[in-house]
Amino acid sequence: MVKIKRRDIMSMPVWLPERAEQERIVSMVSAAKNAVDASEEKLAALQDVKKSLLQNLLTGKVRIPEGAIHV
Repeated sequence: MVKIKRRDIMSMPVWLPERAEQERIVSMVSAAKNAVDASEEKLAALQDVKKSLLQNLLTGKVRIPEGAIHV
């Protein structure tokens, strides 16, 4: 905005959480990131297994027993 001056912004108070709370927040975010990373690794591994299984089925290396598929 045109009417807001830099000195006005610089004089505004900024509240920060206590150091202990900041550390708790960082810990929670890190744990969430680790969980996401682990889930992504597991998903990639499962996608590889799926790809391998499909390849084996399509090439005939693995056969599905008759009557195994229920519609």
